[in-house]
Amino acid sequence: MPLYELYKDADFIQVYTSLLGFPVINIKFEDSENSQNRIAKFDTGIGGKFFVEYKAIDVPELEEMVQENTLDLKGRFLHNFDILDLFEDDPWESENLIVNNFDARLSFWEGGMNFLQTHFTTTVLFDFAYIEGAEVSFNGSQFEDCSEISFNETSFNNVQRIVFSSTHFNSSNLNFTNANFNSTQLYFNSINAHNTDILFKNIDFSRVASTFSRTTIDKSIVFDNIIFSTIAEMEFSSVESIMFDNCTINGKIKLDGIQHTLSFMNSRGDGQIYLDWCSNNVKLKIANAYKVINIKKDRLNAIAADYLYLKNNYKRINDDKDEDLAHFEYSKVKTKLMRLGLKKSFNILMSLVCGYGTSIYRALYAIILTILVFGTIFSLKILNLNYTFDLSCFFNTPWKNVFSYILNSFYFSLTSFFSLTHYSSINSDLQLIKTLSTIEGIFGIILIAIFTVVLTRNLLRNYKD
Repeated sequence: MPLYELYKDADFIQVYTSLLGFPVINIKFEDSENSQNRIAKFDTGIGGKFFVEYKAIDVPELEEMVQENTLDLKGRFLHNFDILDLFEDDPWESENLIVNNFDARLSFWEGGMNFLQTHFTTTVLFDFAYIEGAEVSFNGSQFEDCSEISFNETSFNNVQRIVFSSTHFNSSNLNFTNANFNSTQLYFNSINAHNTDILFKNIDFSRVASTFSRTTIDKSIVFDNIIFSTIAEMEFSSVESIMFDNCTINGKIKLDGIQHTLSFMNSRGDGQIYLDWCSNNVKLKIANAYKVINIKKDRLNAIAADYLYLKNNYKRINDDKDEDLAHFEYSKVKTKLMRLGLKKSFNILMSLVCGYGTSIYRALYAIILTILVFGTIFSLKILNLNYTFDLSCFFNTPWKNVFSYILNSFYFSLTSFFSLTHYSSINSDLQLIKTLSTIEGIFGIILIAIFTVVLTRNLLRNYKD
């Protein structure tokens, strides 16, 4: 059984990283012969048992590193780490601490960690670190020009709270890939991230409650292949771009403050997403997300998939208004994808007449417009409509005959629309009038049926339990 002792040498990290390419199972930690160190025992997918010893670090060594503004903690064991403990004589001096390079890859942290108001630059690496304890805190810290802030393959074991609240990121990249959070609360409250990309990838958030309230991100935050099963409060003050790619959403997400880009590419699940369609201009934000797709058909299909996903989501949370808006945009995009023909023409007509079944007002406007258009046609002198329903007695002006004629035309259009006209009452030999009246009657039957369906749908919604 090979014994690996992790010290601060970069050569060994390559060996250990290669070893972690295999699944690590049944990991256990215990004291070594040197009581200050820790030993990790685990099995791997390649068979056999392995031991890794984390060498403890003492305060004088840490203080020496702090003096050099560099913390090299690769493969080290730290117990109840608090950055303020290094400044017991003058706690305020900790605010002037600048860590130019921080390397804690493969490290072991027992009892949590606290980097209160610490200033990091260049790189911050926690790859393959194992952290356990009540709290991990970077509260009030600053990350300036960090090309890499990496928590790849980091394990947070029995950590109750992970706090990045009131943290400032500038020109940095924050990366959580394959991190293991177990059951914890993740706080990203009141963060100001300028020119910074944030990535969460291949993570199970089933037991992670996350909060991003009052946070400003002027670039992007991406959730790639994440499982959401609890509550995620993402009511940002402002976020330029947020992407949920290949995610499984079975929990509850409260989302707000989106400025430019939103996508749910290949996401699924029966969770609840609370996102106001109008105030976040979701239609435009989703369209912006797929501008990078050059092939129009593929771009429209991707947009339609997101609209459909949100439509079904709004239906689950009984948000009828936003469900209708999402359904309308989804149907409009699907219509664009159709080949020119009868079906596409019918869909275009349905869009104009009733908003694909979502708008009772459009259906009402279509009825009124049809009556007015045909009434105007019937009022043309060339048709010489002489309708026997005489209304001239209602007018006592020199123009009473004109008013009576026009009103007769619109009244005739109204009766034609509702299929109430008796052709025996028309004093005209023109077949054209009878033909137009029949056409309007057909339109009337169709539009009344559409209006009735849309009205019934709205009434059933209003009176459902």
